[in-house]
Amino acid sequence: MIGYSCPKPLHRCIYLNAEQDAQKAYEQAMDLLVSGRCTEAVLCFSQALELKPDFATVYFNRAFAYNLLNEQEKAIEDYTQAIALDPENAWAYIYRAYAHGVLGRQEEVVIDCGKAIEINPKLALAYTERGYAYFQQGRYREAAADFGEFINLTPGDSSAYYCRAIAYSELEMHEESIVDLTTAIEINPKDPGAYFCRGISYHNLNRYQQAIEDYTRALDLNPDCTEAFESRQIAYSQLSTALHQIIDSPNVKKSRTRTKVQDLLWKLDVAMREKQGLKPHADEDDRMDKKLLRTPSK
Repeated sequence: MIGYSCPKPLHRCIYLNAEQDAQKAYEQAMDLLVSGRCTEAVLCFSQALELKPDFATVYFNRAFAYNLLNEQEKAIEDYTQAIALDPENAWAYIYRAYAHGVLGRQEEVVIDCGKAIEINPKLALAYTERGYAYFQQGRYREAAADFGEFINLTPGDSSAYYCRAIAYSELEMHEESIVDLTTAIEINPKDPGAYFCRGISYHNLNRYQQAIEDYTRALDLNPDCTEAFESRQIAYSQLSTALHQIIDSPNVKKSRTRTKVQDLLWKLDVAMREKQGLKPHADEDDRMDKKLLRTPSK
């Protein structure tokens, strides 16, 4: 007896072909997405979904393509569908939160990131996005707490310390801000923003000399930072005023103390004129020759 195998039912063959074609369309779409051809990728993702409507991964990646195309409402729709098909996909919540954030819906960001954290408490990006949302809402303590979790999960990331420092600054916790910004600078010593923000914290504590040093370092790294230049000018002026108040104080009776402060004022004036590109005073060389001002050697 000649043996033979029964043919597969026709509907089964059609289903297998559709699933295979959907996979091929998905793979083609991913290649297009990686190469930056997002509009074409969306078309291929859509073709895959026509062939396989419950393809959760396709919804997720088409949503990401919409993110890149700045079509955030469409991205939210696709992430929502991806979540419906795969409720444990924490990344779908995070990226949907991102889309809500672009649209200014901070409370939705908080909700989605909270759900992502429930699914996976180790996702640093969820704390970062929620921290930004809290910050935008003026909820600086919650923002600082989330950025703290970000630090715990990514201790080598300077941006984590930078973000918490900004939240501390809004809470007028300037000492804590300085500590975090110092750590950020140790990790990334070429970040002008960290120097500028630490300068602001020093400035708020009336530590003008340290503020001036940080503003100067920020300008060295980014000469176009007009905020640092303007803040440094204000710090110079405030330091000068503070020193004059010391000289005029009845408590300063010893001539040696007065001389030191006067010399510091002269040094400050020289520095201010140099930063402004102005010529030195006519008596500057005389003062240097008489060595009324001695600067410490490096």
